[in-house]
Amino acid sequence: MVPWESLKLPIPNVATQEQILRIDRDLNLLQAALGKMSATLDQDWTLVPDIMEKIDRLKAVLDIERQIADWWSELPYPLATIYRRYQFSTEPKDRFETLVHFFEMASVYLAAVGTSYVKVLRPDWRDVLAQWLHPSVGAGIERADFGFWINLAAVSLKDTRRIVNDKNLRERAEEIAGPELVEVSRTIGGLGEAMEVLHVAKSYRNSWKGHGGHIKASDAMRLDDELQQSIRKLYEITAPIFRQLQLVRTGMLETTDTENIYEIEKLSGSDPTFQRQKVELERTRPRKSHTLAFWMNGARTMCGAMPFFRLGAPQRPEETSFYVFNRVENDGLRWISYQETREQEIVAADDELQTIIALGKSAK
Repeated sequence: MVPWESLKLPIPNVATQEQILRIDRDLNLLQAALGKMSATLDQDWTLVPDIMEKIDRLKAVLDIERQIADWWSELPYPLATIYRRYQFSTEPKDRFETLVHFFEMASVYLAAVGTSYVKVLRPDWRDVLAQWLHPSVGAGIERADFGFWINLAAVSLKDTRRIVNDKNLRERAEEIAGPELVEVSRTIGGLGEAMEVLHVAKSYRNSWKGHGGHIKASDAMRLDDELQQSIRKLYEITAPIFRQLQLVRTGMLETTDTENIYEIEKLSGSDPTFQRQKVELERTRPRKSHTLAFWMNGARTMCGAMPFFRLGAPQRPEETSFYVFNRVENDGLRWISYQETREQEIVAADDELQTIIALGKSAK
């Protein structure tokens, strides 16, 4: 017989113990609610419709929670990799920090979507972008922070709706880019509803950074819990649109008398082995090969993506590392990546982005 003193029982750490207690409390609440419904039904069968409605609502919530848990499988690649790391994180502080990075990346991505379509649809896009990139109040693009990206996303996505609803702007946009991209503008305008969610996440990020970036595990767990509603809201707003609007990388080009046929990679999900597909685009609106673009499923036109992010970098062998522009340095442009457990950064030139940054500066 093995002496009891030699038995070693695994004991979870304090953070895991707190999670177990919280789960137990939630399960007890659910069991109590279900027990109450069952007892009510035993006493009064005329309440069957009410009980069924309550159960259906609970099932719907559970289904949404399952979809949110698997969201990383369909998110655009730069968001999916961060969200999956968040889902699989067990250390509270790393989990909370990763969630904040996810919301920051979402603000950059939405800003890129909005400004990309404004650039294509407005003949005066240079003047418009110059005002947005160099605001009179707050941070500008030279030092792009969380708040800058949220504001840029807000004004650009609002403008896509304005283009659709303003008769003169719409007619001019259709002449420049075609009616199909104008209709896409109507769809992506709905992403503007996500700004409230991003502002909430920004307030959490600022509070955390305001304390020097140091946080106790128990506080990290609490803040993570409080941001769950923000995840749900962001999912409800963006998921239906993200399923239609794909971030793609154009590949080989074949031409016919009337069409350009591209092999594209859909940059979605956390696996960098991207799905390939051939798409037919109008020959009058060509796209460069090996560039990033936004494409609505089934559409015959694409919108080139603003150079606020890049896939891969000259200094790195990994072609699937995703870098986001962060600020202008003396020796180039600083790019950061949130894909790994620790923030990565490089300094690399980008002529297209340098031209965008310079918009309106000579007039100031």
